[in-house]
Amino acid sequence: MQTKKLRASAIAWILLVPLFMGLLFIGGTEAVDPPELDETSWMKGIIDSESEVSNVVSAAIDLDGYLHVVYYDYDEQYLLYATNADGLWKTEIVDSTGNVGKYNSIAVDSTGKVHISYFDNTNQDLKYANGRFGSWTVSVVDTTGVVGEYNSLVCVNDEVHIVYLDYSNNTLKHAVSTGTTWELEVAAEDVGLGSALTTVDGKLYAAFISDNKMYCAVKNNDTWSMEEVDVSSAFAKELDISVSDGTVFISYFDTNSHDLKVATRSSSGLWSPVVVDDTTFVGSWTAAYGDSIGRMHVSYYDFLNQDLCYAVYDGSSWALTRLDDSGGLCSAMVSDDNNKQHIFYIDLVMAKTPLSYITNSEAKWVSSVVDGQGDVGEQSSIAVDADGFVHIAYYDDTNGSLNYANNVEGWNTTVVDNSSAKVGMYPSIAIDSEGFVHISYYDDVNQDLRYATNTGGSWSTDSRDTGGDVGLHSSLTVDVNDTVHIVYLSSTSKNLKYTGNAGGDWVVNIVDNSGNVESKIATGIDSNGTVHAVYYRSGELIHANQTASGWFKESVESTDQLGEGLSMFIDENDVIYVSYYNTFSSLLKYVNNANGTWNTSEIIESGNAGGIGNAISVDSNGNERIAYVDSTQSILKYAERRNGIWMYQKVDLEGCGNEMSMAIDSFGRVHISYFDPVSEDLRYTTSVTFPSAPLNLTADIDSGAITLHWDQPVNNGGAPITSFMIYRGSAADNLTLYAEVDGATTTYVDSGLENGVTWVYKLKAGNSEGYSVFSNQIIATPCTLPGAPVVDADGEDGAVVLDWDAPDNGGAAIEKYNIYRKNETGVYQLIGSVNGDVTYYKDTGLENGKEYSYFVTAVNPAGEGPESAPVHATPDEGLDMMLIIVIVIVVLAAVGIGAFVFLRKGGKI
Repeated sequence: MQTKKLRASAIAWILLVPLFMGLLFIGGTEAVDPPELDETSWMKGIIDSESEVSNVVSAAIDLDGYLHVVYYDYDEQYLLYATNADGLWKTEIVDSTGNVGKYNSIAVDSTGKVHISYFDNTNQDLKYANGRFGSWTVSVVDTTGVVGEYNSLVCVNDEVHIVYLDYSNNTLKHAVSTGTTWELEVAAEDVGLGSALTTVDGKLYAAFISDNKMYCAVKNNDTWSMEEVDVSSAFAKELDISVSDGTVFISYFDTNSHDLKVATRSSSGLWSPVVVDDTTFVGSWTAAYGDSIGRMHVSYYDFLNQDLCYAVYDGSSWALTRLDDSGGLCSAMVSDDNNKQHIFYIDLVMAKTPLSYITNSEAKWVSSVVDGQGDVGEQSSIAVDADGFVHIAYYDDTNGSLNYANNVEGWNTTVVDNSSAKVGMYPSIAIDSEGFVHISYYDDVNQDLRYATNTGGSWSTDSRDTGGDVGLHSSLTVDVNDTVHIVYLSSTSKNLKYTGNAGGDWVVNIVDNSGNVESKIATGIDSNGTVHAVYYRSGELIHANQTASGWFKESVESTDQLGEGLSMFIDENDVIYVSYYNTFSSLLKYVNNANGTWNTSEIIESGNAGGIGNAISVDSNGNERIAYVDSTQSILKYAERRNGIWMYQKVDLEGCGNEMSMAIDSFGRVHISYFDPVSEDLRYTTSVTFPSAPLNLTADIDSGAITLHWDQPVNNGGAPITSFMIYRGSAADNLTLYAEVDGATTTYVDSGLENGVTWVYKLKAGNSEGYSVFSNQIIATPCTLPGAPVVDADGEDGAVVLDWDAPDNGGAAIEKYNIYRKNETGVYQLIGSVNGDVTYYKDTGLENGKEYSYFVTAVNPAGEGPESAPVHATPDEGLDMMLIIVIVIVVLAAVGIGAFVFLRKGGKI
């Protein structure tokens, strides 16, 4: 289902409304608290920061889950379109002829074609555009009078319907496309400003306002009927309508009570309005959308606080939250197949009014305490093994030791090194191909670089460099040959050093002897086994890589303002990604060398908002993920590039120290270790994603029934599997959701089926974030066992020939026949099989004169049917000779007869 939003006018007027409304609101009314701000369950980004976005914003989602947005540029006065349909957000102009697009609506049909209705303010006409990104066909729908404001568009079986205001005649008009022309009609008389359209079960439902009443016009076949929804002396004109699990509902704003209201329709056409939010001075610009599990969602704007607000009804009550405290005008919303919401709106935090986007899709995190015994984890390093288990090395400040934790069987912690009073600071961890752990760290008492590993089955530790004060900061990596490489700081000389065991013995050499190296280090290894390092030198960001003759060094950013947090990741294409920090301007920055040279850096966050501690990684789709610390508020934050734009989220508001570490597993899940300075605990958080697919889907066949069996997914996505969705169809291209079972169930009986009718099945696994990709496909046909063949046996020279008639197939095609022969001990053994369309078998290599016994069975999807009656035959050379003699006699007779006929006709005889 598509959605369309009807909004306000110029942004300049919009920004004055909160002040004006605030003055009206003072008159003795008691102030109440607004809904609570939710910053940890939603991710926010900006799609278009260049345009001066104004009303209207409309959105749709296609069958593949791609998003489509149409909106109006107030400065340029043209219609814009944005989509992520090819995986990346991109924008373009749809129509720039005159002042167009102030009121608009969008839908996508089943073929993926986009349909847009919009108002031409210059000519005061209703216009229409259809097509795809880069290719649009624009036409005029209605030119009679002032027509086209408050338009709303839906597709019904790929047929386009538009309702819109005829301002000249105060009517609500309906236009339907015949493919070549538009058929126009009046849907309702005496209509005021504001309308919205939706569809369900082939019917049209158009909400509108007339004489201080709200109505819904319903078109069933060719007839429009009117239903009264609500009565008030003043309704806001920017209403919306949607459908949730077959129930039509309208979201709107009562300007008398300043309440957000929702009205739902019963199956008999009666409407029940309720107040959803009377706790804030809510405004217009509501967006309504229903999901597939019966929930109703509404986004709306708080005029006084200039907030984007959100309400959801779960079937029993409404829950209210604030999603953005710096904007929220003109919101439009859709829900995806995982019942996650995507909201588009105007932000007010920038100089312009950009098109912003917020979603709760893949935005959930689950946190836990790894170690709460004492002051632990201020410095930690995290890694994930091939099986998805997490390993953390961390410093125990209470006991002055290096500790290690993993979650292979729940969180287990152990002390790795307590050889001095203060050992284990600034650890760096990596996992080799065998799953063994390697850690580099600092001994503060002896000022040495230390190394620990459990490759021998138990922990062993030793010093790798004892020459001066070395190893305060180090970074360890392991290559494909399980060789260990460590790059580390010499605080004594302020040089950068390297040690590794590539040749079996540990070697030490100098990476940078400038005497100006400082602070953090990050390393990685490319596909050629080359070691790379990034580090700070006199406030400059330097990249170094190992060569046959030494170390090549280059400047990535030449300034004297850099330091503190630093992280690097190398992807499978050997592209290097670096996140780093500008201490002078408090900027978290990011750079890569994706084109072979270092590209222009990007500012991820500014204004003392975070980055002093940061970590970067890249998923298998090439999307960058950055975790970082807002040290001014002790907040753990997270940013990721999703569909080409940066999306931001706060992960933990309770407390985060300046040091943290991040890793991504093979399923794309993010894992972060960090320190809680309030409780002094080592904490861990991970993103929750969709589970992987169910495994090993199989079927058992019975008469009138198919029993499905499957295994749990390898990865639950970080949350318990809540359900399995069973899809069924007559072919692979027409599967539909057929049943849903509990997440602990791995069997389902599909009964009451007609024997002989074939079905195709696939499964999806679901958790709190949504559903996996499909499992493997199976094809099954319910049936009974086939009957027993009736077999004949004849002996030949050294062979027995069996042939039979096909038995009753039990309702499904016979897949094969099994042939059994009695052995010397009197037991029948399987000697061969033939395809189900073959009813002949020759058993060769037999002894002449010896009797052999056989039976045959038929096999269909239900299994192997009953045995045929045993048959017997004796191979005999004479039988073949007699057959040959008979054949010769027949041939000679035929030749003789032919010759006689020929001579007779020729008059010879």
